[in-house]
Amino acid sequence: MIRRSRRTLPAVLVALVLIAVCVAVIVSLAQRWAGAPEYLSYDTVARELHATGWGEWPVSVAAAVLLVAGAVLLVTAILPGRPRVLPLHADDGMDTGVPTGELRALLRGDAKTVDGVNSARITLRRGAVRAVVDTDLHRGHTEIADEVCTVLSNRVQELGRPVGRVQVRVKGPEKVSGGRRATALATPAS
Repeated sequence: MIRRSRRTLPAVLVALVLIAVCVAVIVSLAQRWAGAPEYLSYDTVARELHATGWGEWPVSVAAAVLLVAGAVLLVTAILPGRPRVLPLHADDGMDTGVPTGELRALLRGDAKTVDGVNSARITLRRGAVRAVVDTDLHRGHTEIADEVCTVLSNRVQELGRPVGRVQVRVKGPEKVSGGRRATALATPAS
């Protein structure tokens, strides 16, 4: 049960282009039927299109633009979006999930509970939690990284393992920063 994002932006762009073309055609037809001067003359457009040969540069440019736009839309439709809800693995077999935004906020709050951590940025990518924590301390970056990694790994275990790995990097006033990685694996229930 991984709910992925919808592809609304490409769909909206295609719909807007189609609406604009339809409105232009309708306005042109209405002006033609009313006998008013046409904003977009059908006769002029038809004459220009019939006068243009297949080998001319405007046709090649239009074909290239349409080919690239079609390829982008096709790739966007085929590739999956980012997960918006991650599954939780419950022992009772119930399907549950956690929204990625709420999981990031929860893990950010947990990381800030560690002494010396001023702020934390949490990203969820490819089954891993990546945390970058900021500190003002000049020493003990590896200890802070280990402690944050332990706290986040424990929280991931409590939630039912929506992700498999926890990676922590510490940024501080020094150029050198410590980093630790942990894998959140299932532990047998006692």
